[in-house]
Amino acid sequence: MITFNPGWVRTDMGGADATLAPEDSVAALRKLIDAFPEERSGGFIDYTGDDIPW
Repeated sequence: MITFNPGWVRTDMGGADATLAPEDSVAALRKLIDAFPEERSGGFIDYTGDDIPW
């Protein structure tokens, strides 16, 4: 199992000042999901691939 943080995305929830366009966040997450190593399962990862401490 993997939990991803999509970043601060320009949506109704993120608002107009958010730093990421939805398509950029989705593209980054798709790239991570496609190549994600099983041994990193169980972590909390941001859209850049960096670990977020629990």
